[in-house]
Amino acid sequence: MDNSSIYGLINWRFPALKKAVSNGPLVHLKDLIATSDAEFRGKKEALHYAEARYFCMYLQKKGVLSKFYRLFRDSSKESPSGGKFLVELLGKGMDEVEKDWLAWAARLKNNE
Repeated sequence: MDNSSIYGLINWRFPALKKAVSNGPLVHLKDLIATSDAEFRGKKEALHYAEARYFCMYLQKKGVLSKFYRLFRDSSKESPSGGKFLVELLGKGMDEVEKDWLAWAARLKNNE
């Protein structure tokens, strides 16, 4: 990691993610990335933020977060949710991406 990059770390949203991964209810990744701003900020806002943060950390660990962001930023009219780019970058369907992400999230510890 260099000093010119932002690098996400575990924060106070972690317990909400761990609870949702272990006991539910978890918002499916394909639904989360397709939510409108109003839906995202609705009654499940805290869970949405926790899931989004740790999914970005997962992409960061995979080394594709910056590339995903650039693709999404430059082509959001083509793929408003960015799901197309996730599939391309990770070489997996959305269900498989979600399964891998949840396995990764389940292994996270507070001290990482």
